Amino acid sequence: IKDVKCLITATRLNNFDWWVVNYMPVTSLLPENGKITGIILLFFTACFALAGISWYFVSYQIVKPINQLTETTKKVYSGNISERSYITSNDELGELSDNFNFMLDYLSELMKKVVCEETKRKDAEYKALIAQINPHFLYNTLNSIKWMAVLNNAHNIQSAIESLSRLLKYSIYSI
Repeated sequence: IKDVKCLITATRLNNFDWWVVNYMPVTSLLPENGKITGIILLFFTACFALAGISWYFVSYQIVKPINQLTETTKKVYSGNISERSYITSNDELGELSDNFNFMLDYLSELMKKVVCEETKRKDAEYKALIAQINPHFLYNTLNSIKWMAVLNNAHNIQSAIESLSRLLKYSIYSI
């Protein structure tokens, strides 16, 4: 219309067989269009920032327990098997923490059993070594030496051998 670009809309009214026509210069639409674009950009920026903040907190809630469990495993690896994980959540990380603690408890029990078995084994070896020295053989040998001392009138040797024989005899019956 008169060298002005316009946007024309038309609607028919069926009951009256009329047409309603509206025209608007395009230049009046463009400023409104810029405002709408600015509002949309602001909205998307706010949504992006909110999504970033939400992502940070969600990832922090996941990464923090993983880091705690990693630190605990490093302490256990360095030899401190009394260390425990204290993650108390109802998700997979909490279950992993509970299983890790169960494994450490089981490992501690196994180590106690190994120490106990090793002690028993060493005691049995000691008793076996003592049993290898046949006390009866020693007692009979000492008795023969005592009679050789009696035959040679070596009373001091006889007295020492008799004392040693009695000591051996008492140690045999106390085992």
